[in-house]
Amino acid sequence: MSKPFKPYPVEVTWIDPHSIGGSWHEPEQVTERSRPIGLVVRSVGLVTRKDEDGSLVITQSIGPEHYDHTLALPKCCIKKVRRLK
Repeated sequence: MSKPFKPYPVEVTWIDPHSIGGSWHEPEQVTERSRPIGLVVRSVGLVTRKDEDGSLVITQSIGPEHYDHTLALPKCCIKKVRRLK
């Protein structure tokens, strides 16, 4: 049996893919190159899962029985991970 994963604090810089429009929208909203496709975001949290491919799950708060505000970050969106003390 493997030992349980111990969460550790990190700051992750990652690219947040986002919706360009809600429903119907003008074609220019998709084709306009001055609009960024992915926004660069920095998040701080506790790593609660690290997959073999480098994908991470980070959690803002850990309670006795639950996690709160959890992000699943695929490896392809992660630019930088800095371990915090």
